[in-house]
Order: sequence, then C-alpha cells, then structure tokens
Amino acid sequence: MKILKIVKELKENQQDFEFYPTTQEIIDKVNQSIEGSSILDIGCGDGATLMKLKPSQKFGIEKSQILLDLASPDIITIGRDFYKQNLIDKKVDNVFCNPPYSEYEDWTLKILTEANCKNIFLVIPTRWKESQKIKEIIKRRNLKYIDLGEYDFLNADRKARAKVSVLNFYFDKYQKNDPFDIFFEDTFKFNLENNDKIDFVKSVKNNIKQEIVKGQNLIERLVDLYDTELLKLLSNYKELEKLDAELLKELNIDIPKIKEGLKPKIENLKTIYWQELFNNLDKLTERLTSENRNYISSTLINTTDFNAENIYSIVIWAIKNSNKYINSQLVDLFYDFTDKKNIKNYKSNQKTWTNEDWRWNKKKDISHFKLEYRIILEGCSNLLSTYGKGQLNSWGYGSHNIQILLDLVANTRNLGIYGVYIPLDGWEYGKTREIYYGASKVFMEVKLFKNGNIHIKFNQEFIQKLNIEVSRLLRWVKNKKEMIQELEYNQEDIEEHYNSIMIFEKNLKLLN
Repeated sequence: MKILKIVKELKENQQDFEFYPTTQEIIDKVNQSIEGSSILDIGCGDGATLMKLKPSQKFGIEKSQILLDLASPDIITIGRDFYKQNLIDKKVDNVFCNPPYSEYEDWTLKILTEANCKNIFLVIPTRWKESQKIKEIIKRRNLKYIDLGEYDFLNADRKARAKVSVLNFYFDKYQKNDPFDIFFEDTFKFNLENNDKIDFVKSVKNNIKQEIVKGQNLIERLVDLYDTELLKLLSNYKELEKLDAELLKELNIDIPKIKEGLKPKIENLKTIYWQELFNNLDKLTERLTSENRNYISSTLINTTDFNAENIYSIVIWAIKNSNKYINSQLVDLFYDFTDKKNIKNYKSNQKTWTNEDWRWNKKKDISHFKLEYRIILEGCSNLLSTYGKGQLNSWGYGSHNIQILLDLVANTRNLGIYGVYIPLDGWEYGKTREIYYGASKVFMEVKLFKNGNIHIKFNQEFIQKLNIEVSRLLRWVKNKKEMIQELEYNQEDIEEHYNSIMIFEKNLKLLN
C-alpha cells in the first residue's frame, strides 16, 4: 500500500501518530553500525523499516492497529502504547526509534532511562543537544554516543521539513548499566549503607485460581489482578522507607539486597500472569507443536508488559503468526516420518536414494515421494521412563520419537481430525496399543520396542491428507490432476483432502 494512501486511512481513523517512515539513507547508515541478532523498533509503524534492519529477531511497539495489520508476521509485537511499556525487562541487542518529533524529548528520555540493550539508535531533531534532561540521563547511565550524521525528510515517502540527527548510543562494556538501578533509586528513598537479606514469598497462582470466576472477561480480570499484585508488591517495599535506619541495620537489611529481592519478583509476577493467559488460549495452543508453543510463549513472556492493550495485540499477532507455523509443522512432521522404509516415490520419480541421501541432515533434500501408512521410527532408546512403570519418556535423552507422537496430535487438529489423544502411561514394550479418535475409529496402532524403535500403522485417511497437503505446500505437484497421477489416489480423495488445512481466522474467539 502506498504511503500517502496509508496516511489518509490513518487520519480518517484518528490513528496518525506522526507516522513518517524512515528513509533508506538513514536505514543504510544504521545498518553500518548495528550489531547483534535482535532489535526492538519503538514506533515500528508498518514494519517496513524494521524488516530492512539487519538483526534477524525483530520486535516492535506500535499504537496504530492499521499499521500493525500491515506489518510482517515475522515482527513480534510486544506492546502498543509506548508510555505504558517498561523497557527494563525487554532485553535485546539493539533499540531503534524514529519517534514523533512533537514528543521526541519524552520518548528519548524514557528510552535512554529504561533501555536494556547494547546499542540505541535514535532519529531525533538536531535540537536535542539543547535538552538539559537528555544530557543528565546520558551522564547518569554512563552512556556514550556517536553522531552518525544529519539528515532530512525532504525526499522521503512522506515529506517533512525536519532536520534530524542519527545517533548511536552505547554502554561502556566495563561499566554496570542495569536500568533497574535507576528505577529502584527513583522509586525507593532509603537512607542506609550495606548489609543482608529479605525473604519474600508470594502465592500468586493460588490467588489467581481463587479470584477468576467463570463467565468474566478473562483479560480484564487478569490485568486487574496483576495490577493489584504489582501495586501491593511495590507498596510493601515502599513501606520499608518508613523504618528507622538503625532498625534496618539491626535486622541486617541493606539496599543492594532489597534491590536483588525485588527485581526477580517483578519479573516472576509478570511471567506467572502471562503463563496463566496462555493456559487459557487452548484453541490456539492445542494446534501448535511444543516447540512453537514454547517459542511464542517464552518470547512474549520475556519481553512484554502485562496490560490489556498488549494482550489484545499479542493475541492478534499470535493468530497471524500461528498460521505460518501450522504449515511448517506439517512439513516437519512429514520429514520426521521420512525414511527409506517409510516412503514410496511419486509415479514419475524413478530415483533410487543412496545411503548418503539418508543422512539425517539431508532428508529435506529428498523430494517427490509420499509416506506409506506403515511407519517405523528409529534411533531413540529409553522410550519408557525409568521413573514410572509404563510411562512415556517425553523429556530428556531419547525422547525425540516420543515428542513426535505427542506433537502429532496438534497436526491432526490442523487437518480437521479431532479427538486424538496420546496417553502417557499404560505402555508396554512389544505390545500393540490402539489410539482412537471420534467415537470409536482407530487413528493408529503403535508398538514400542526396547531398541528404541516405534512401529506405527496409521489410519489411511490421515496419511492421504498429510501426503496431499505436503505435496501442495512444497509445490511438488502443480494441480489436482497432476496430484492424482503422481500420488495415485483417486479423484474423490484428492477433492476431499486438497487444501484442507484448518487455518486460524483473524476474528477467532480464543477466550470464550
């Protein structure tokens, strides 16, 4: 979409928060100095600038939903309103910001005060040198900076008369620069030297369980509980200011130890509430494999403040991004099952695969074949846990094949097959176990062996669906007619299963 058209839509919807896209000239200059694999763009707009910056892991904060809808799903949105975000716990290699120039001083002060990174890149008016407040925070955080040059927006996609400096702020690697120190000093006013320890325990999860009532708006209730818990936590520490200094010394309490006690509690509180939210997003998480569930949840938990705006934004991002994962999961599952014993070549594929072709890291170089409905997984020992009789060993050494079985359930849902459940106990080596779906249909028969092999006999409908959809996703066939010829399935099955992956709709109701 052309920039002027985007700006027109933003203005019509009162969402133009001074969206002036960064010029390619400025982007090129920043890329010459940028280092590291992660970056947070504050006010990322439609994400075009962020996608051009070198770091591969990309995070964004953006207030306009119109611009967020245009952004690539590869950008992880971790916040909406900048003033409601706390940057202290957003640990990235780089922070970039081209702020609204009417508020540039406030944005700059907040970023320089809270940023937890190696490098900060700011595109701000050249008059920034006149700000005494900016000079003070540079000194307070021991920041150094390089002026990368002066630029303008006269030839930009959205023209402006502003003259800007591109600045690279960075921290002396030998100096301590934790932004939490400033937060602590500004929030708590103690009159004390040094000493020992405060013990503080919270039963946050029990409180959530007691306070959540069925039928309530889950997001609003969780945010209310979180805000209450955080306020209580800070208030308890704030009360320590009132204690006499001599009493604090007598109790062996010192400021560094108080700080050490408070910081992890604030981080853990946020983590607990994010985990509670993700536990209630079962319509989304039940269709993702463990790797993708863990990636999404851990990425967001570690970087995002817990408030309503962020939650709604993240749910939208998660839906958009999860559709990408659904397709890749099916392909990964297909290759997990791929072995010489488990496949049949396409009708036109006459290639004979050599042993060299079948090294584990070469599997995805092999193409144009389908899976048989009888599958043998090899190469893992300890399929059953040593800690409980008949229990699957779903973690630790030797658990890869078991994880394939467990993640299989998420992929069946994405192909419209519901009700598959892999029991974790009651297994015996050498004994066939039937896994059902629906009322009483057998989805697969599974047999585990002590040598680490798993023999599976699948429902043929599932294998047909998997073969058809993977051939389509990998573009091994051009159309349905060619698919009938190559896979040797009848036309009725092709018509039924072609393009049958269940994607997430944008308006999916996740929290009902």
